[in-house]
Amino acid sequence: MRRALLGLLLASGCTVDLVDEPGRACDRTHPCGAGRVCALGTCQAPDAGHPDGGWILLPDGGRPLVPPTWNQLAHGFTDVTVEPGCSLTIDGARGSKLTALVPSSDDASDTATGDLTELARLPETTEGRLRGRLTLSAPPPKGEVATFAWLGTASGRTLLLLAIDEEGRLLVRSDTDTMTAAAVSQRLVVPGGFGPGDYELDVTWLPGDVRRVFVDGTLLGQAALPPDGGPGTQVRELRLGLLSVDGDGGLGLGLVLTSWQLADRADAYLGPLP
Repeated sequence: MRRALLGLLLASGCTVDLVDEPGRACDRTHPCGAGRVCALGTCQAPDAGHPDGGWILLPDGGRPLVPPTWNQLAHGFTDVTVEPGCSLTIDGARGSKLTALVPSSDDASDTATGDLTELARLPETTEGRLRGRLTLSAPPPKGEVATFAWLGTASGRTLLLLAIDEEGRLLVRSDTDTMTAAAVSQRLVVPGGFGPGDYELDVTWLPGDVRRVFVDGTLLGQAALPPDGGPGTQVRELRLGLLSVDGDGGLGLGLVLTSWQLADRADAYLGPLP
């Protein structure tokens, strides 16, 4: 009966429009229908002029809104790195919520990360955007540097590193021959300083233009990326958690990372954080 009906529709020149309901699962290879965007792994109606971290994310010059290549809620991690004495919990029932703890900075065992190495989920160019929520239960120890996000190339170079530095500032760093031919480093003061609570971090970068850093929707700083950029090496790994806690204080650090997303466009539509 279904085949006969389909044959009748085709013979009569009719077309069949598939229903693209809000909430349908989507990704880069399974896009949404016209009038919807893929955000957080589901098809959603875009907000007209949706303000997101100070950007108006609308089609520009024929470039459509695009979803992230990876989001923590929908895709999780492909591997973990946990050194002796450290702990890592990834709660799949809560959108792969990641909890990392490094009890001391005294020794070399200071890594607890969730890792993404699936090439289909990583940016294909050195343009991109990384955004997510960092939660701290206590102020980070002064005098220690805690690295909590790293995006790297096949050669081991740092395309993007996010850390809390020894003065409690946000350290944002990119190595030579990644976004540009020269290293680009910033130490940015977070209003009120890092303390117990949630922080929404959002970094966008476009070689030949600028790298922008937002915290809680406010532009915290930007750095020029000269047009004589690096060779455009493809990203090979994303690591989130605690890559290292370095310092002489001997104190450790625990943190929680949720709702992180990675895109291969600086103007990618990521939607509001849940």
